[in-house]
Amino acid sequence: MFGTKLILVLVIMGGAIAFLGDKLGSKIGKKRLTIFGLRPHYTSILMTIITGIMVAAVTMGLLMVSSSNVRTALFGMEKIRAEIVTLNQDKDNIAQELTVQKTKVKELDNKIKQSSVDLAKANTQRSEAQAQVVELENRYQAAQEKLSEAEKQVATIQSARDKLQAEVSSLETATKKLREGLTAIREGNVVFRSGEILYAGVLKAGLPPAENQKQMDSFLALANEQILGRLGIKEDKQVLWVSKAVVKDALKALATGKGKIYVRVCAAGNILSDELAVSRLEMVANNRIYTDNEEIIRQKINVKANSQEVELALLAFLKDVNKAAVAKGIVPDPLTGKVGAIDAKEMEAVSEAIRKLGGKAEIIAKAKGDIDVSGPVLLQVMVKSYD
Repeated sequence: MFGTKLILVLVIMGGAIAFLGDKLGSKIGKKRLTIFGLRPHYTSILMTIITGIMVAAVTMGLLMVSSSNVRTALFGMEKIRAEIVTLNQDKDNIAQELTVQKTKVKELDNKIKQSSVDLAKANTQRSEAQAQVVELENRYQAAQEKLSEAEKQVATIQSARDKLQAEVSSLETATKKLREGLTAIREGNVVFRSGEILYAGVLKAGLPPAENQKQMDSFLALANEQILGRLGIKEDKQVLWVSKAVVKDALKALATGKGKIYVRVCAAGNILSDELAVSRLEMVANNRIYTDNEEIIRQKINVKANSQEVELALLAFLKDVNKAAVAKGIVPDPLTGKVGAIDAKEMEAVSEAIRKLGGKAEIIAKAKGDIDVSGPVLLQVMVKSYD
């Protein structure tokens, strides 16, 4: 907008100056005026030239007054050129510096890329290390568990060792006693073995103390007579010895018990012919275990009829009868572990019946009469075929 106004001003002033110059030249030409002694014609030309110079001067003056750029272009061009040269040099220097910096930036980029690769490797190594740590922790935990288990096993083994040591000590003690027993056997005649039943009977429980004492004295007296008879001693003397504490406990059991009590006198150790029969008392309620004709067990066998398998199967059956009776409550013999017996004649009859059935038979054992805790277990054995 300013340039447009300036141009309009210049045009108007230029036109006005030209108009004035033309009027002045025409007036000088008509009046034939002269300047500096020149002819009018040349004076008119000089005025025209002066007018043109004034137009240019006024134009330049206005431009210089109105625009700093014009002033700079007219009077500061050399300075600008010098500045341009300086700026170009600075530009070149900056360009060189930019190139150097770009090179450095490129180097830094390469370093960053290498660092990124190294960082990725480091992250991978860290992940692998973490995985190894987890694996090591798992292995450590497993090792701890194995160690705990091993410690438990060691404790168990130590306990077993202590138990074995105790058993060894017990065996050593038993061996010592056996040696002492063997020495006694060599030096004397053993008439009763340790645990052997010397006498047995049934006493009533729940009686008044005086009656309990009376029946206990009578029982022990009969036991003494039984032992004398087994020793072949005819004179009346005391050979049975039971501690007062044992007798006291037995009387207490009779006083607090009910019904009938099975009592047996057992040798406390090997007894020689010239020794007192040191004994202990064993007591158990004399309950009814089997009633007459009650089935004890039954078994099916299938053996070769014309072989010893029949007798072996029958013996195994009788052992099972013995086990069943003991499990039911029959008190076995402390030396043999048996609760009864079957005579050879009946054994042979049962074997023959099995053979007649071709070795394939069912054997049934039943109680022969009522059987109490004290036994013995008397049997009636039946044999029948089965499909």
